[in-house]
Amino acid sequence: MRTVNFAVSIPQAAPPVRPIAAVPLLLLAARAAAAQDATTPPPKWSGSFGAGLAVTSGNTNTSNWNLSFKAKRDQQTGFIVSADGLMIRGKKNGQVSAENNVANARMELRFANKSYVFGQAAYLRDPFKSINYFFAPTAGLSYKFVNSGAGSFSVDASAGASWEQTPGKPVKQHSAVAFGERFTRALSKTASLTHGFAGNVVATDVTNGLYTSSVGLAASVTGHTQMKVEVLNTYRTTPPTALIDKSDLSTVLSFVYKY
Repeated sequence: MRTVNFAVSIPQAAPPVRPIAAVPLLLLAARAAAAQDATTPPPKWSGSFGAGLAVTSGNTNTSNWNLSFKAKRDQQTGFIVSADGLMIRGKKNGQVSAENNVANARMELRFANKSYVFGQAAYLRDPFKSINYFFAPTAGLSYKFVNSGAGSFSVDASAGASWEQTPGKPVKQHSAVAFGERFTRALSKTASLTHGFAGNVVATDVTNGLYTSSVGLAASVTGHTQMKVEVLNTYRTTPPTALIDKSDLSTVLSFVYKY
């Protein structure tokens, strides 16, 4: 905060200044300082980094680790840029037993009180579900029913295209329809609950879809750190073969640093 100084020159012949005469000057100084605070822009970026690790040894040797990030730029002008990602990898007796990579990027612009137009890109890689990669850019509308410090709730719908590549098969390209919801709720000053759901279906065949959902609980450790547990589910309505389960469930424990 800048300091505002006022210098008053008083001729020697003038009568002494009474204490009450300084009140207007103090009010002007306070107003100038408040104006500077009001023009101070919010942080350019906010977000978090997370990591978790679990290792066992004995009859079976297993190791599982995860990395995650979230980033958001919101200068309260109605234009918001955000991105998030999660990487999970596990080994059992030296062999890879789990691999799941998810990333999302999004830009949205408010055009009404609680309504936004947005563009987004979603990426998923899950070799154990026979998905070498799934990529879907879409654009659409979002409505935020609640958006406050105590929590938020929003729904969205969009349309675009998707590309999916499975082992031994050519890339499949489809027109796509995507939809989802996001929910957050502060349970206390140090704990919060999150929930998310996203679906992407083939526009010409709504029975062919890929769905992801998550439920998470986070508790603060310090002002910038927290412990988080999150349950993730990936559901594929039409797996490439009958040997692949439609649903994959993961529980992620991580230590998160917020900035």
